[in-house]
Amino acid sequence: MRGGWPNCACCLLIQRARYPVATSTVHAVRRSCRTICHLMNTTTHSDPDLPPLAATPPGLYRHYKGGWYEVMDTVRCSETLQGMTLYRALYGGFGLWVRPAAMFAESGHFQGQEQARFVRHDPKSVPLADLATAQALVAYLQTQAQRNGLDTALRTPPVAPNTCCGRGCNGCVWETYFSALGVWRDEACGLLS
Repeated sequence: MRGGWPNCACCLLIQRARYPVATSTVHAVRRSCRTICHLMNTTTHSDPDLPPLAATPPGLYRHYKGGWYEVMDTVRCSETLQGMTLYRALYGGFGLWVRPAAMFAESGHFQGQEQARFVRHDPKSVPLADLATAQALVAYLQTQAQRNGLDTALRTPPVAPNTCCGRGCNGCVWETYFSALGVWRDEACGLLS
């Protein structure tokens, strides 16, 4: 817990909100979060009265359409008891999503080929070749550092260039950026291991 906030997803959302959050909302989230965090840390996921829960491993995933996501947990629907994968987008507004765990893990015929809906990736080996991937990786690793109380030990990632002429020159600013980001990623992964 840092600054009175537990290191969990619901508190991180309030802490990183892009818009002002009403004080009453903050207090309600803090009260609820303490209860939820306590329950998550003190109850087992193997309650004999419930059907088995096929958990989606937390981590970094890419959707077949190209979007990057962080799987945060597998939860249970209170109405159907069905396992649901809780995940957040690593782009745009970083929205939270929930999808049936079986659907999250399924393979199918998407975009003209047989493939998995989501594929898990090791952050240490994700190819750094485009800005969307770079931004997703930075967001994922910074969140992991914050959850582990290591965010102050993690140095600031390199800033993406904004001065590209588009001619594909040698020594392009993007090559330099991706190279520097690779060094930052190695440091971040080393810190988190």
